[in-house]
Amino acid sequence: VLIDAGTKITDLDKIVAGITNKEVMLVATHVHPDHTGSAIDYFPELFINPADTVNIPRMMPNYKGEVKFLKDGQIIDLGGRKLEVVFTPGHTPGSTTFIDKDAGYGFSGDAFGSGNLLLTTDFSTLISTCEKTIRIMELNGIEKLYPGHFFGKNAETRQRVEDMIKLSRDVLSGKVKGQDNPKGMMGLNMIVNAYGVRINYGEKALK
Repeated sequence: VLIDAGTKITDLDKIVAGITNKEVMLVATHVHPDHTGSAIDYFPELFINPADTVNIPRMMPNYKGEVKFLKDGQIIDLGGRKLEVVFTPGHTPGSTTFIDKDAGYGFSGDAFGSGNLLLTTDFSTLISTCEKTIRIMELNGIEKLYPGHFFGKNAETRQRVEDMIKLSRDVLSGKVKGQDNPKGMMGLNMIVNAYGVRINYGEKALK
């Protein structure tokens, strides 16, 4: 299995072939082109959370392959190793984390940011996602979630996910105020930074 394909990666097929001679299944943590862009040239199938497929025509306009849906709780059996699909909406409606219970870690893409979360949904959704993720981490002894950017340098821990809940609740209650961020990516014109967590968001995130 390949988790995310990056973007503008030359000879991705050769890179993958240099790692394994087995057939590779491409799964996406979410639809954004920096995670799926290279699928256009190299993968005839893309497995993704259906909540993100509405954006495929805009994010992946040239993708001609078949889009297949992941299911929350689905087990991807790699033969001796298994990944559990966990839907973790927040960064996007279809953000997904892949958990390797035996290894004690997971791969979360941008679901919890990579030191900086871009929240395109809302804080209530993020809180629910964080609570769900903490339960899974505690139940299965998951120590870290590796993000899609700065891999290994900003691994998410249970404490950091708990801090996201605290910050989200404080923003919704008005205890913590966001600052204007007019040049924010994806139209996210507010930013809040507290408890070691930074979140970019828009007005709709406050619902």
